[in-house]
Amino acid sequence: MADGENWTEDEVTLALGVYLLKLLKGTTSSKQESDSDISEQLAGRLNRTPGAVSFKVGNLKNVATKGKQGLKNVGKTDRAVWNKYFDSASSSLDIKALASGIRSASQNLGISRGLCETIVNGISQTNSIEFLQDPEDQPQPASQSDTDKEQTFNVTDGKTYKIVVARRKQSVFRKFILGNFDGKCAISGLDEPRLLEAAHIRPWSEFEEGRVDIRNGIALNVLLHKAYDANLLGIDETLRVWISPALKKEPYFAAFDGKTIPIKQSQIAPLPEYLAKRFEEFQRACSEKES
Repeated sequence: MADGENWTEDEVTLALGVYLLKLLKGTTSSKQESDSDISEQLAGRLNRTPGAVSFKVGNLKNVATKGKQGLKNVGKTDRAVWNKYFDSASSSLDIKALASGIRSASQNLGISRGLCETIVNGISQTNSIEFLQDPEDQPQPASQSDTDKEQTFNVTDGKTYKIVVARRKQSVFRKFILGNFDGKCAISGLDEPRLLEAAHIRPWSEFEEGRVDIRNGIALNVLLHKAYDANLLGIDETLRVWISPALKKEPYFAAFDGKTIPIKQSQIAPLPEYLAKRFEEFQRACSEKES
């Protein structure tokens, strides 16, 4: 399948395997290259981008956390695959059945046995799970917003794992956004990870429902991100870049004035209504400076 086409049940089954593998191996708290490679390998086998795989993993996270975290726009196939292996009545996940489903899906899609078994072995033999869920229904003091919590997650292989519930939406959002923009600044094209950031279109502090919405983010280098947050740079709903009069005298910024951010078919484009709302702030800021 290619990006832009609906995900099949076999593809979603493999994505579920990757999602659980990441949770079991704790990739959200300690980065492991092997897990990143698995996502990239799966993307290549499915003829999809790593960003598309990350987005699908986000959809499955939304199903797993009952809408408390992850990405919206969950499809019927996502829910069907999750419900096929997860029993809500007993809160148990049938790993053996899922492993069998992954092997069957891999065979149907022509996925290499090596990649298939890496996923299966990873979800079948690990003794810990890290499960990201934002406990918004349990208020915490601001100073303890990153405090870990624990709850029980029963798995039908005879073991009971602990889920470390952590509030780390920012790091998840960064991963999705940089993946969606192929690890490059959307405006300048810079591809140095240490100088790239995931910019929220609608601010994190003011737009809670869009905090991890991949359509609410753009990959920008550090300098352009600061300019965007300060309303010295604007991006309208057509993805055209506007530079504030205060910065047009600076050659670096002036070079981007009027540029349109390119979006490939395989990418998930920023939502026009988010861009339009944020652009209004940029226009107001420009008017205030002129007056």
